[in-house]
Amino acid sequence: MICPYCKNEKWDEALCPQCGLDQSQAILKTALDFQAKEKWLQAIEFYDRFLTDSVDNLEAQKKKAYCFFRYSQIQPSNENLQTSDTLIKNILDIDWGWENGHQYRLQIYDLLDRLEQLEKEYDLNGENELLGEVSRKMTQTIKLFRKFKNALPASGSLLPHEDETHFLIFTALPVLLGIFFIWYIITYLRPKSSPEFSSFLLLMGFIFTGVLLFLCYREYRQKRSGPKSAK
Repeated sequence: MICPYCKNEKWDEALCPQCGLDQSQAILKTALDFQAKEKWLQAIEFYDRFLTDSVDNLEAQKKKAYCFFRYSQIQPSNENLQTSDTLIKNILDIDWGWENGHQYRLQIYDLLDRLEQLEKEYDLNGENELLGEVSRKMTQTIKLFRKFKNALPASGSLLPHEDETHFLIFTALPVLLGIFFIWYIITYLRPKSSPEFSSFLLLMGFIFTGVLLFLCYREYRQKRSGPKSAK
């Protein structure tokens, strides 16, 4: 038999002579190591193996649910997100006070574009004497999250492609001029000057770059907004 943690060969499921862990401990330790390395699928596999003989270990269930949640953020298919939500809900049925679990659900439902449904669920639970306090907090959190999200401009609405090009030109020009000016100071002027005057020249170079950047950005904003209509 091979120890799942240190890969040392042993006779049975008793303590490994190399790492000193029994089979269950070695499996859990391996799961924790995979989780620390953000190898989510491998961590889930070993948590499943550990939970086969330790079904009621709530902490291991939470860690497995967390790993699946992280995996579902990387591979956000409906199936993965719903599976993640089910794992978390099963734990919350046992430990409703698991704050992280509620936060994970908010992120899952955001990706599913079903925040309103989650808000209604917590709103209903708010009337429950045992679930009410946490549910009311989550309802307020979801409301604030939705309000903030709706206040953000739609993706791509800030700068159309043409404006992005203009913006890059207007910002790149002063930066390039400023870099040239600072390079000229360091290469030609600073060696011939006193340390105090050299520092002053460098300061002026940075100020020059900043002023150029500000003027070009202001010009860009004026061009983008167009002429103001007469009142």
